[in-house]
Amino acid sequence: MVTMLDIQCGPGWTILLDCQSTRKRLAIGAVVSQNGKQTSTVVAQLSESTTDIEMKQELQQKLFDAYPELWANMKIVPGQPRMPISFGIETGDGWFDIIDGICAGLVRESRRVAEAVVSARKYNWTNLEELTEKMRKTPPPARVAQIKEKFGTLRFYVNSATDADYAVIEFGERMSATTCEDCGNKGEERPGGWIRTQCELCYAEALKYEAKRQAEWDLRSAELAKERAEKLAAALDKAE
Repeated sequence: MVTMLDIQCGPGWTILLDCQSTRKRLAIGAVVSQNGKQTSTVVAQLSESTTDIEMKQELQQKLFDAYPELWANMKIVPGQPRMPISFGIETGDGWFDIIDGICAGLVRESRRVAEAVVSARKYNWTNLEELTEKMRKTPPPARVAQIKEKFGTLRFYVNSATDADYAVIEFGERMSATTCEDCGNKGEERPGGWIRTQCELCYAEALKYEAKRQAEWDLRSAELAKERAEKLAAALDKAE
């Protein structure tokens, strides 16, 4: 999407803003002119951010359906996928298995005890009372607050958890440092405008994408300068 805005700032002064937004980048250009003469050009670019990276909806839905007890802050919107309040899973698809493993670890103990109580009731086991008391004392599963990428690795935030839960989370986060966020293959930290963990292939594709977007931005900037020059020339001719 491209948005252009011509602002008259005072006698003789004009600022022409050109904003371009894509899924990967927000670019802002400004051409400052005085009495029809360009005085400066400013270009600002914001590269990939965590809010631009999101796991495929079908993969997110698998996690939401498999571990419903983890999503205490679930927001239900008619006709829309179920999502934790304000956030989806803000990582690439390559970390699905890591996140799935963390979720499984967080619910394992509470599910094990609950299943034992159900079996005890069904088969009239003599230790039903003991198991029921154990279930009562077993902490509920952690509640997920946010899952995202930050500084190239996974961040799995919960509202509350046991030491064992935090150990599971830490293990998964450490695994993400050597796992490509895009495809799940072996990866490593890659430099750039935004630090990411990627394999060789995905990193090469990312570089191609950035080069393409930069070329598009350079072309658009040149077109903008030409359009502005033509506009100013026409205004001067009319004034004369």
